[in-house]
Amino acid sequence: MEEIVVTGSRIPRVELTTAAPVTVLNRTQIESSGRPSIGDILQSIPEQSNAINTQFNNGGDGATRINLRGLGTARTLVLVNGRRFVAGGTGADASVDLNSIPTSAIQRIEILKDGASAVYGSDAISGVVNIITRKDFSGTEIAAFSGVSNYGDGVLVDLGATTGQVTERGNILFSGGFIKQQPVWSYQRDFATYQIGLDMPSGELFTLGSSNIPQSRMYPDAAATAGNAAWNALRTMYPKAGSFTLDKETNQWRPFNGSGVEAAGGDLYNFQPENYLVTPQQRGHLFAVGEYKFSPDVRGYFEASFTNRVSEQKLAPEPLIIGTAIAGEDVYIDANNPYNPFGVDFLRYRRRLNEFSNRVFREDVNTFRVVTGVNGNLPFLSNWTWDVSLNLGRNDATFLKRGTVQLSRLQNALGPGFYDAATNTYKCGAPGAEIDGCVPINLFGGAAMKRPDGGTGSITEDMVNYLSFSGTSLGYNQQLIAAANVAGELFRITPTAHMAGLAAGYEFRKEAGAFIPDPLTQRGDTSGNKGEETKGTFSVNEAYLELSLPILGQFGEQTQGGKDLLELNAAGRFVSYSSFPEPNFSYKVGARLSPIQDITLRGTYSTAFRAPSIGELYSGQADDFPAVTDPCSTATAGGTRPAGTLDTNCLAQGVPNNFFDDSKQIRSRVGGNPALEPETAQIITAGLVVEPRVLKDFSITIDYYNIAVKNSISTIGADQILASCYPGDPGVTPQYCDKVRRDPTSHTIQSIYNPLANVGGDFTNGIDVGARFEPETPVGRFLIDADVSWLGLFDTLLAGTKNYPGVGVGKLIEGKGNYDLGVHPDWVGNAGITWAMDPLRVGLRGRYVGTFKECGDSTGTAAGGGGVCHKDDPDAVDPYSRNVSPYYTVDANVAWTLNSGLGTSTISAGVNNLLNVEPAKVYNGFTAASDTSAYDYMMRYFYARISHKF
Repeated sequence: MEEIVVTGSRIPRVELTTAAPVTVLNRTQIESSGRPSIGDILQSIPEQSNAINTQFNNGGDGATRINLRGLGTARTLVLVNGRRFVAGGTGADASVDLNSIPTSAIQRIEILKDGASAVYGSDAISGVVNIITRKDFSGTEIAAFSGVSNYGDGVLVDLGATTGQVTERGNILFSGGFIKQQPVWSYQRDFATYQIGLDMPSGELFTLGSSNIPQSRMYPDAAATAGNAAWNALRTMYPKAGSFTLDKETNQWRPFNGSGVEAAGGDLYNFQPENYLVTPQQRGHLFAVGEYKFSPDVRGYFEASFTNRVSEQKLAPEPLIIGTAIAGEDVYIDANNPYNPFGVDFLRYRRRLNEFSNRVFREDVNTFRVVTGVNGNLPFLSNWTWDVSLNLGRNDATFLKRGTVQLSRLQNALGPGFYDAATNTYKCGAPGAEIDGCVPINLFGGAAMKRPDGGTGSITEDMVNYLSFSGTSLGYNQQLIAAANVAGELFRITPTAHMAGLAAGYEFRKEAGAFIPDPLTQRGDTSGNKGEETKGTFSVNEAYLELSLPILGQFGEQTQGGKDLLELNAAGRFVSYSSFPEPNFSYKVGARLSPIQDITLRGTYSTAFRAPSIGELYSGQADDFPAVTDPCSTATAGGTRPAGTLDTNCLAQGVPNNFFDDSKQIRSRVGGNPALEPETAQIITAGLVVEPRVLKDFSITIDYYNIAVKNSISTIGADQILASCYPGDPGVTPQYCDKVRRDPTSHTIQSIYNPLANVGGDFTNGIDVGARFEPETPVGRFLIDADVSWLGLFDTLLAGTKNYPGVGVGKLIEGKGNYDLGVHPDWVGNAGITWAMDPLRVGLRGRYVGTFKECGDSTGTAAGGGGVCHKDDPDAVDPYSRNVSPYYTVDANVAWTLNSGLGTSTISAGVNNLLNVEPAKVYNGFTAASDTSAYDYMMRYFYARISHKF
């Protein structure tokens, strides 16, 4: 019987059932899914949650990643043919971009749902995804796929070709293809036209929008000089107004109305229609694999792949925020700006720059990987193999952004200016001392203003051209691995057992990466996000040993057949990194017991670790904008803070009692930390496999898992920093106040310093259940299968002061059944049925995401973040909450195979999300009042595929 290597072990074996749980997706399942991206396919499995994909527009980079157990993409190891694949993205990334692996080259996917650091090294904490490519293929196959949504958008075209040849001396295969995905805009889906909030006490819905509006928002309390008669008249007319805006109809200044978006009678800006809901991208790929037999005992092989991805994200036009509130720019509007009608210096002012068009972010990413090596049989030891290989991968990215403003030029344009009668133009500076090339900007006319030249908006094309720029950033990831392995049989412990097996090896790995922002972004001379350069490298030496010991064979059965009654496994890996001084040793032990052929009991205990990535170690300081509010702000403009501990702590930090800032996000400065230490983990699995002989072709698996990650690499968190500096509870000593930077004049928060650190931990457990029945009947072949995951625990320990016995000191967030840490319902599952009788195949598949709870803030408002369910603290006030509706979709597909003298053709068609189910409403979700990682924003999707093999 042929021996193969199963993911999770390096020892070749006859039996496919191992001590660790492994799920396999075959090529038929991949092709019938109607999803050309392997990332989209993997994101639908129950064991995966909360990974980035192409539905991420704000914060996305065109990548699709895999996040087993929801513990983070960096804790899931991705392999191709058992070897590491280079990280992908815009540079200095910590995980693999699955869009860089061509789906047409894949034979099957093996998913190890267990820790495997002892076998594979760092990153394999929550599991391993091993993508097995096609190899033994003779002939030529061409294929074309196209799909379109129920709304006529989101068109996707996938063209590919594969050719291969197998001979007695070896094999070779080439594959190439092109994929183009068109975008979906938010306004093209009813559920995404507006960002919606919920007032939980009343049950009323309301529209959310940005307070940075196209018609300008002017703050009287930020006026630094006395002003002219027009200014005095406005202040006299509206003495209590917190801010003003320019009315579209009357073209007069009036108090700003923040009750909702314009369609709901307010002045807030509805940014949703200006955003992609599903981002566009195109990919071209080439793949080749081959093997040549030099002699009966020596073989050479290679793998090579190249993928080019061009992707794009579009956001609403830039919100220019003058002052030091969220994303506030340290510039001001001069009283003598030629368009300033009030003769007053404005230190705080907001304007949505609609005339600049959308902010655009485009990635052009090339990913190259080549593996070459030699393997064979040891001539002096029977049943022993050896392998020596070199693995080189590189990812190069060019990142282009436009739609932002150059700040140094902005101050020139906002500063004093004058009218030059000789040229009939406005100029910056003063007569005789004008600033060459500068064009004063008019922020006071509003985006709806009708200009004499027939254009719309107070900002003209000349103003835009002077201030705007296109920034080009560069990045890369590089990986070099040299490896040598041996594996074989040792001895037989009992006459009926399989042979004991041993695998050992050495690996040298070097990782390098960088992300180099454009010069203006690096020096902070741009509106919006600023960021410093990230660049670094590390190397690691690793040695491992793995042992398989079949203790007892089945009584009365031959060695070659059946399962061993008892098998023990052990593995250990020693690693030494250049990026931290202490070496690490990880180990794993497992056991598999089969008292009868029908039943197998299995279990593992392992330690695991994850070394800090280059980005985590060496990332420069960059901007982030978390959804937090200033705890020292009054509830409304013109009010005062209630007396108490919070007020006392705010006053101690110099924040006056009547301070008001309604910003829903605050600039945070995040970055790497070279002093980071590795994360460590303990993983336990225990399972049952039932394959009854009385019911042929039926199997069921039940597996328990428990993962505890300590020394987690994370930020303290902007919310925790603010809550710790300004505690509202008496007796709590303020801390982290040195990380909060306020403007000394306006008192608004300029930034929160929030670097990475080894803080807290992550803990999860649950049960996976899988069932499969594949009978042959007189009326055809059936496949009935189901995979269901029940979540028992999902906790994260953040920085804090409370002691949790057996867990640690910090702030515990319970994510199971709550939206505090993403979508983590009690139940998630897939189930399907397929019927096939040549030449026809028909299938139905359903996906289910269970219910969970989301909580409102202290007032019961759920509006894009801020609500946390306090299940861990019995003394906390039970927050307002609601249950998110369960979500289910049904996919249908049909395929017809035709044989002729010209070869074999297969025509297939299908519908994803047949019932056109909208994403579940999650009012604390960041996009479209839902969650981009958990739900299908495309909705009903029709597709067809035709392939022909010569």
